[in-house]
Amino acid sequence: MKLATASIVIVLLISACAPKAQTEADKIYTVPELKKDAVLRHKIWAWCQENPGERHGIPNCLNAAHAGY
Repeated sequence: MKLATASIVIVLLISACAPKAQTEADKIYTVPELKKDAVLRHKIWAWCQENPGERHGIPNCLNAAHAGY
């Protein structure tokens, strides 16, 4: 019983450490990309402004600011 429990814990720990698939939200956009795509820039900037205290240092927020805000 202890071996089975230990095995389950090990599997869970290993799966938690596996790299996750990159989603669109995880992509870091460059300043030139954001300058070309005003809709995306506004969308990112609006998300950044929902919580500027926590999000001010996030690369997409910084890039959106440099791209036109």
